[in-house]
Amino acid sequence: MTICGYRLTGQYEAIAWADSGIYRDGAPAGDACKMMSNPLATLISFGSGGLPELRDANRMLHECNDLEEALLRIPAGLRRGRQEEVANRSMRSALAASRFAIVGMNHKLDRVQGYVLRPDDNFSPVPARAFCSPHIDGAAMSIANEQDAVRVARAQFNYVRREIPTAAGGSLTLARFSGEQIKVWSLPDFANADGQFDRATRMRTLRRLSRGGEQ
Repeated sequence: MTICGYRLTGQYEAIAWADSGIYRDGAPAGDACKMMSNPLATLISFGSGGLPELRDANRMLHECNDLEEALLRIPAGLRRGRQEEVANRSMRSALAASRFAIVGMNHKLDRVQGYVLRPDDNFSPVPARAFCSPHIDGAAMSIANEQDAVRVARAQFNYVRREIPTAAGGSLTLARFSGEQIKVWSLPDFANADGQFDRATRMRTLRRLSRGGEQ
Protein backbone atom coordinates (compact mmCIF):
# COMPACT_ATOMS: atom_id res chain seq x y z
CA MET A 1 0.00 0.00 0.00
CA THR A 2 1.82 3.07 -1.28
CA ILE A 3 1.41 6.58 0.10
CA CYS A 4 1.66 8.94 -2.86
CA GLY A 5 0.14 11.91 -4.63
CA TYR A 6 0.66 15.19 -6.43
CA ARG A 7 -0.80 18.67 -6.75
CA LEU A 8 -0.44 21.13 -9.62
CA THR A 9 0.20 24.43 -7.85
CA GLY A 10 0.76 26.75 -10.82
CA GLN A 11 1.33 26.95 -14.54
CA TYR A 12 4.90 25.74 -14.15
CA GLU A 13 4.76 24.30 -10.65
CA ALA A 14 3.75 21.05 -8.99
CA ILE A 15 4.57 19.00 -5.89
CA ALA A 16 4.58 15.20 -5.75
CA TRP A 17 5.43 12.60 -3.12
CA ALA A 18 5.75 8.84 -2.65
CA ASP A 19 6.78 6.74 0.33
CA SER A 20 9.22 3.81 0.31
CA GLY A 21 7.32 1.19 2.33
CA ILE A 22 6.63 -2.26 0.86
CA TYR A 23 3.97 -4.57 2.32
CA ARG A 24 3.27 -8.24 1.69
CA ASP A 25 0.50 -10.28 3.27
CA GLY A 26 -0.43 -7.38 5.53
CA ALA A 27 3.07 -6.86 6.95
CA PRO A 28 6.06 -4.59 6.23
CA ALA A 29 8.52 -6.15 3.76
CA GLY A 30 11.24 -3.56 3.29
CA ASP A 31 11.67 -0.41 1.24
CA ALA A 32 11.88 0.50 -2.44
CA CYS A 33 12.13 3.65 -4.53
CA LYS A 34 8.69 4.23 -6.08
CA MET A 35 9.29 7.52 -7.87
CA MET A 36 11.27 7.99 -11.06
CA SER A 37 12.43 11.37 -12.32
CA ASN A 38 13.53 12.10 -15.87
CA PRO A 39 15.01 15.61 -15.67
CA LEU A 40 15.91 15.74 -19.37
CA ALA A 41 12.24 15.34 -20.30
CA THR A 42 10.93 17.16 -17.18
CA LEU A 43 8.89 14.13 -16.08
CA ILE A 44 8.22 12.05 -13.00
CA SER A 45 6.16 8.90 -12.44
CA PHE A 46 5.09 6.98 -9.36
CA GLY A 47 2.23 4.84 -8.15
CA SER A 48 0.81 2.16 -5.91
CA GLY A 49 -0.08 -1.50 -6.28
CA GLY A 50 2.22 -4.17 -7.69
CA LEU A 51 5.91 -3.32 -7.41
CA PRO A 52 6.89 -5.06 -10.70
CA GLU A 53 4.35 -2.98 -12.65
CA LEU A 54 5.49 0.18 -10.92
CA ARG A 55 9.11 -0.54 -11.78
CA ASP A 56 8.15 -1.24 -15.39
CA ALA A 57 6.26 2.07 -15.62
CA ASN A 58 9.16 3.97 -14.06
CA ARG A 59 11.65 2.29 -16.41
CA MET A 60 9.56 3.30 -19.41
CA LEU A 61 9.38 6.89 -18.17
CA HIS A 62 13.16 6.98 -17.93
CA GLU A 63 13.32 6.16 -21.66
CA CYS A 64 10.77 8.80 -22.78
CA ASN A 65 11.75 12.07 -24.41
CA ASP A 66 8.69 14.11 -23.46
CA LEU A 67 5.27 13.99 -21.82
CA GLU A 68 3.49 13.11 -25.05
CA GLU A 69 5.63 9.99 -25.50
CA ALA A 70 5.13 8.97 -21.85
CA LEU A 71 1.34 9.24 -22.18
CA LEU A 72 1.46 6.80 -25.10
CA ARG A 73 4.20 4.42 -24.03
CA ILE A 74 3.42 3.82 -20.35
CA PRO A 75 -0.31 3.00 -20.73
CA ALA A 76 0.49 0.62 -23.61
CA GLY A 77 3.11 -1.13 -21.48
CA LEU A 78 0.75 -1.48 -18.52
CA ARG A 79 -1.94 -2.98 -20.77
CA ARG A 80 0.54 -5.53 -22.10
CA GLY A 81 1.56 -6.40 -18.55
CA ARG A 82 -2.05 -6.94 -17.54
CA GLN A 83 -2.61 -9.32 -20.43
CA GLU A 84 0.51 -11.31 -19.54
CA GLU A 85 -0.42 -11.60 -15.87
CA VAL A 86 -4.12 -12.33 -16.21
CA ALA A 87 -3.53 -15.99 -15.32
CA ASN A 88 -1.64 -15.16 -12.11
CA ARG A 89 -4.17 -14.55 -9.33
CA SER A 90 -1.84 -12.70 -6.96
CA MET A 91 -0.43 -10.47 -9.68
CA ARG A 92 -3.91 -9.85 -11.05
CA SER A 93 -5.06 -8.69 -7.63
CA ALA A 94 -2.10 -6.31 -7.25
CA LEU A 95 -2.59 -4.86 -10.71
CA ALA A 96 -6.32 -4.33 -10.07
CA ALA A 97 -5.39 -2.19 -7.06
CA SER A 98 -2.73 -0.22 -8.94
CA ARG A 99 -2.77 3.53 -9.45
CA PHE A 100 -0.12 5.27 -11.50
CA ALA A 101 0.60 8.95 -12.00
CA ILE A 102 2.63 10.91 -14.54
CA VAL A 103 3.50 14.57 -14.01
CA GLY A 104 5.44 16.55 -16.56
CA MET A 105 5.95 19.66 -18.61
CA ASN A 106 3.68 19.91 -21.65
CA HIS A 107 5.72 22.10 -23.98
CA LYS A 108 2.91 22.47 -26.49
CA LEU A 109 0.53 23.88 -23.87
CA ASP A 110 3.35 25.60 -21.95
CA ARG A 111 2.34 24.22 -18.55
CA VAL A 112 2.91 21.36 -16.12
CA GLN A 113 0.22 18.67 -16.31
CA GLY A 114 -0.66 15.62 -14.23
CA TYR A 115 -2.36 12.38 -15.30
CA VAL A 116 -3.70 9.40 -13.37
CA LEU A 117 -3.77 5.87 -14.83
CA ARG A 118 -6.18 3.32 -13.36
CA PRO A 119 -6.97 -0.26 -14.44
CA ASP A 120 -10.70 0.56 -14.43
CA ASP A 121 -9.99 3.04 -17.25
CA ASN A 122 -7.75 0.56 -19.11
CA PHE A 123 -4.83 2.70 -17.94
CA SER A 124 -5.93 5.57 -20.17
CA PRO A 125 -4.33 8.81 -18.85
CA VAL A 126 -6.95 10.97 -17.12
CA PRO A 127 -5.89 14.59 -16.49
CA ALA A 128 -6.24 15.75 -12.89
CA ARG A 129 -5.02 18.77 -10.96
CA ALA A 130 -4.53 16.68 -7.83
CA PHE A 131 -4.30 13.03 -6.82
CA CYS A 132 -3.56 11.10 -3.65
CA SER A 133 -3.56 7.42 -2.74
CA PRO A 134 -4.85 6.38 -0.28
CA HIS A 135 -7.51 8.94 -1.10
CA ILE A 136 -8.45 11.55 1.49
CA ASP A 137 -11.25 13.88 0.46
CA GLY A 138 -9.95 17.35 -0.36
CA ALA A 139 -6.47 16.68 1.03
CA ALA A 140 -4.43 16.97 -2.17
CA MET A 141 -6.14 20.21 -3.25
CA SER A 142 -5.04 21.83 0.03
CA ILE A 143 -1.34 21.47 -0.79
CA ALA A 144 0.68 24.61 -1.53
CA ASN A 145 4.20 23.62 -0.43
CA GLU A 146 6.41 20.78 0.79
CA GLN A 147 5.21 21.04 4.37
CA ASP A 148 1.63 20.57 3.19
CA ALA A 149 2.66 17.49 1.21
CA VAL A 150 4.27 15.96 4.30
CA ARG A 151 1.15 16.77 6.33
CA VAL A 152 -1.05 14.94 3.80
CA ALA A 153 1.41 12.03 3.62
CA ARG A 154 1.19 11.66 7.38
CA ALA A 155 -2.60 11.64 7.22
CA GLN A 156 -2.36 8.92 4.58
CA PHE A 157 0.08 7.02 6.80
CA ASN A 158 -2.43 7.10 9.66
CA TYR A 159 -4.91 5.44 7.32
CA VAL A 160 -2.33 2.79 6.37
CA ARG A 161 -1.54 2.13 10.02
CA ARG A 162 -5.19 1.44 10.73
CA GLU A 163 -5.02 -1.26 8.08
CA ILE A 164 -1.47 -2.41 8.92
CA PRO A 165 -0.69 -1.65 12.60
CA THR A 166 3.00 -2.54 12.15
CA ALA A 167 3.52 -0.06 9.28
CA ALA A 168 6.66 2.03 9.81
CA GLY A 169 6.41 4.64 7.03
CA GLY A 170 10.00 4.65 5.76
CA SER A 171 11.28 7.57 3.71
CA LEU A 172 9.20 10.05 1.75
CA THR A 173 10.51 11.08 -1.67
CA LEU A 174 9.35 14.54 -2.75
CA ALA A 175 9.60 16.24 -6.12
CA ARG A 176 8.99 19.88 -6.92
CA PHE A 177 8.50 21.25 -10.44
CA SER A 178 9.64 24.79 -11.06
CA GLY A 179 9.58 25.71 -14.73
CA GLU A 180 11.95 23.36 -16.58
CA GLN A 181 13.52 22.08 -13.36
CA ILE A 182 12.68 19.14 -11.11
CA LYS A 183 14.13 19.04 -7.61
CA VAL A 184 13.97 15.68 -5.84
CA TRP A 185 14.86 14.94 -2.23
CA SER A 186 13.93 12.56 0.56
CA LEU A 187 12.71 12.85 4.14
CA PRO A 188 13.79 9.81 6.17
CA ASP A 189 11.32 8.43 8.71
CA PHE A 190 8.75 10.95 7.52
CA ALA A 191 6.05 9.67 9.88
CA ASN A 192 8.11 10.89 12.84
CA ALA A 193 10.35 13.64 11.39
CA ASP A 194 9.51 17.31 11.80
CA GLY A 195 8.89 17.84 8.08
CA GLN A 196 10.78 21.13 7.91
CA PHE A 197 12.90 21.80 4.84
CA ASP A 198 15.39 24.57 5.50
CA ARG A 199 17.72 25.56 2.68
CA ALA A 200 20.75 23.76 4.15
CA THR A 201 18.84 20.48 4.53
CA ARG A 202 17.50 20.68 0.99
CA MET A 203 20.93 21.40 -0.47
CA ARG A 204 22.46 18.46 1.41
CA THR A 205 19.84 16.05 0.11
CA LEU A 206 20.15 17.40 -3.45
CA ARG A 207 23.93 16.96 -3.35
CA ARG A 208 23.49 13.42 -2.07
CA LEU A 209 21.08 12.67 -4.90
CA SER A 210 23.44 14.12 -7.51
CA ARG A 211 26.23 11.85 -6.26
CA GLY A 212 24.08 8.76 -6.03
CA GLY A 213 21.94 9.05 -9.16
CA GLU A 214 18.17 8.60 -9.14
CA GLN A 215 16.34 8.70 -5.84
